[in-house]
Amino acid sequence: MKSKLPFFSVIISTCNRPELLQRCLERIASQKFDNYEVIIINNGSKSHFNAEYKQVERNFDTRFKFYDLNNELSAGFGPAHSRNLGIDTACGEYIAFCDDDDEWIDSNYLSDVVDYLERHTTDLIISNQFGISDNPEECSQPKVWFKGFENYLEKSPEKIKRLSNLDYFSDVGSFPHLNTSIYKASFIRDLDGFNRSLWYEEDLDLFLRALQREPSIAFNANFVSNHYIPNKDKMDNITSSIDTLKKYKLRLIYLQNLINEFGVKESNNFVKSLASDTFKHLTMYTLSKKDYRTAKMYAFNAHCIKPKFKWFSFFIYIYFLNLIKAKND
Repeated sequence: MKSKLPFFSVIISTCNRPELLQRCLERIASQKFDNYEVIIINNGSKSHFNAEYKQVERNFDTRFKFYDLNNELSAGFGPAHSRNLGIDTACGEYIAFCDDDDEWIDSNYLSDVVDYLERHTTDLIISNQFGISDNPEECSQPKVWFKGFENYLEKSPEKIKRLSNLDYFSDVGSFPHLNTSIYKASFIRDLDGFNRSLWYEEDLDLFLRALQREPSIAFNANFVSNHYIPNKDKMDNITSSIDTLKKYKLRLIYLQNLINEFGVKESNNFVKSLASDTFKHLTMYTLSKKDYRTAKMYAFNAHCIKPKFKWFSFFIYIYFLNLIKAKND
């Protein structure tokens, strides 16, 4: 399949990791399907990496387009902002992503997707991947990203199949990483891309907003990517440098925005499950600090989003703890 415009646009945001970016781009360059462009956005790297990034740029052909957001007054604009710039620039009919510290491992990844798209239309294609921990104390076996998906797929002899039940994500509690997500360009633009106010879980927010549209999603069971999970102790990226409590509070921001926009009943089950679980985590944290008043509020919200008798009983228990504490104070 050849055309004047690239069929795929692959968007990569990078910061302070030229050596890992080189590996990432080499893997993309090994794809058997070659009608693509790669948009690399250097998002706030320190100046002493400039020479290394320039060398990486010289190593690849004109399909690889490099943009530099670095300046003396900025430490970066956030991954959502840089990826949105990539979306605005992209010429491809479909938009794929890869993190600079991860890698595609299947040279047939794009060709398999094209083979499917020649016969079907879809808003999003997701694939499987391995999650590989950088922490030596954790299990050395790679994490399989998606399991138990067989019963959620349409009956078809094809390698890539349509996902017939979108409740899969709420049932298994997992969502597709950007490394394995290929969005139809018109669809991701209709979603207004990534939420620029988020510096963490902007990919989850995008996927949840996509699910609210009840999109057509195709699933590729092949393992197409290695996602390297950073060691939290190293504190060397945005994800690892945000403490757990702050992560849950940040997550509530976009989850509550979605629920407010669509209403509890109309919201996707995955949104409701995540919101309820997040409130429960915050309940347990504030309860451990003996902040019963705040714990009561979180517990009540968890129950309202996904009512369960067990959790309602727990809310009553916290309610009485708060009364006893107020009386003693």
